[in-house]
Amino acid sequence: LCSSLVGLYFTLLVFFSFTTHPIGYCLLLISGSICVSLFSFVYLGFSWYLALFILVYIGGVYVLFVFVSLHTPNSFSSLGGSFILFIFIFFLLGGLVYYLDFPYFSVLDTSHYLCSYMEGYSYLLLCFSLLVGLVGVSVVSSRKDSFFR
Repeated sequence: LCSSLVGLYFTLLVFFSFTTHPIGYCLLLISGSICVSLFSFVYLGFSWYLALFILVYIGGVYVLFVFVSLHTPNSFSSLGGSFILFIFIFFLLGGLVYYLDFPYFSVLDTSHYLCSYMEGYSYLLLCFSLLVGLVGVSVVSSRKDSFFR
């Protein structure tokens, strides 16, 4: 399962270069974050990393998605040959990796390494850095001479 998640993540990175639409970028970023989160849960057993990474990363992609949709609200997207190629390679690699790695699936929870006496301070640091980033984005987007207005 680990190799399938890593393979899917690198496949998403390759198809990130073929995508031209902002919504496609956001969907690929969200899919990549879910793959990395599941990999960290399967390989390391940290369920807290999974929740934090998905919440912070998808929240950041959501903010980017809102600003990009405000910047280009009515663009037309067509499903061309690159999308069909993406679907074909995705299912081909996914089926191959699933066939090769399925019998070795096992999960061991080792989240006690993350939950220590420093847990509260690390969460406060993460929340503070997220708050500073959101304030920065709000200041930039609220200015009248800003790029996004």
